[in-house]
Amino acid sequence: MAKPPTRKPMQLEWLAQSILDAIEDPIYVIGADFTVIHANRSARELPSGDPRGRACYAAVAGQDHPCAGCPPQTGGVMPRRAPTRAGGRVYQIHTYPIRDETRGFQGIIEYARDVTAERLLEVQVAHQERMASLGLMAAGLAHEIGNPLAAMSSLVQLAQRRGATALTADQLGILRTHMDRIGRIVHDVSNFGRPANREPARLSLNKIAETAASLIRFDPRCRGIEMRLELAEILPAVELVEDQILQVCVNLLVNALDAMPDGGVLVIATASREGEVELSVSDTGRGVPAQLTGRIFEPFFTTKEPGRGTGLGLSVSYGLVRRFGGRIDVESPPGKGSTFRVILPLRTPAPAR
Repeated sequence: MAKPPTRKPMQLEWLAQSILDAIEDPIYVIGADFTVIHANRSARELPSGDPRGRACYAAVAGQDHPCAGCPPQTGGVMPRRAPTRAGGRVYQIHTYPIRDETRGFQGIIEYARDVTAERLLEVQVAHQERMASLGLMAAGLAHEIGNPLAAMSSLVQLAQRRGATALTADQLGILRTHMDRIGRIVHDVSNFGRPANREPARLSLNKIAETAASLIRFDPRCRGIEMRLELAEILPAVELVEDQILQVCVNLLVNALDAMPDGGVLVIATASREGEVELSVSDTGRGVPAQLTGRIFEPFFTTKEPGRGTGLGLSVSYGLVRRFGGRIDVESPPGKGSTFRVILPLRTPAPAR
């Protein structure tokens, strides 16, 4: 039986590197002295650059000292580590020790599995569950408030029909105005609590802006905020999914409120131009640093303090707007706040379901 051809060391090294380069996730071969000996193409093409010949903690983690529990320090044993973020992606790190029968521990193979999509799905599912609970609560609240409100409104209308003095009539009129306002709020909250409608329909961005503004007014962060609606008198309708475009608008409003913790001016505006309609949200907050504007739509990227945001609001909004063939533009002059513009074509493609 013929023996298989013997490959030269250079051929074997080329074959091993070709196999590693074919794997889409980053893979590193790290020596016991923390030096990155080999890296596949995916690892070399990360924003941090080619890691070969550099210390792993500097090239991979961006630190000037070894990471806690680093495998080269523990003989290749690595406790389960929380997912690591790099270049707008999320990675789950796995390590495998390299041992020689005579020389013992020589280093590790580190495999960084991209779990961005999984993490995004987990967070979205959790968010949907919370929103479902909020929806049930909102529907129950609207029901409990709506019933006595309807009875009170009926009594006021009865008193107005039976006649009253001028002073009493004025007081009844004011009371009815405020009751009608509460009724509209209850109606908006009740609609928010209904199951999401995924069917596209021709909608006015003016109506979306008004609904989002009425919902966001309940937020405690609105204290000290002057909110203005500057809506176009004539605005063509666009084919959209109402719940999704409303979610985009609310997300932008929440971001604007977070940018103005000490108060400010929040402007919601609409406009139309040739072949497009626009909804913009402007604030007088701290703005977005120029070096970060290219990253704000990345999943999990946030400039907020820990615990104040998931880094998904703008990413999800960007995806929804793209689904309708539109885009989100950002203007943030230093020290002059930010303006986010949702620009949609009048002939919007049907969204993917």
